[in-house]
Amino acid sequence: MAPSSAALVARPRAALVELIPAPRPAAAARYVVLVGDVRIEVGDGFDVTTLRRLVGALRAC
Repeated sequence: MAPSSAALVARPRAALVELIPAPRPAAAARYVVLVGDVRIEVGDGFDVTTLRRLVGALRAC
């Protein structure tokens, strides 16, 4: 026995879904600069100019 047209309309349509793997967050890198007893820690997003200024200020001490 064939299904009725009402049963076909009530059934949800199948759809294809593409699954894309999410990128894994990279581990945050940390860089440590030691000048005497002073320790400066910076990450990947640090500004090189700011680091140069900090090291220059420490050298003057």
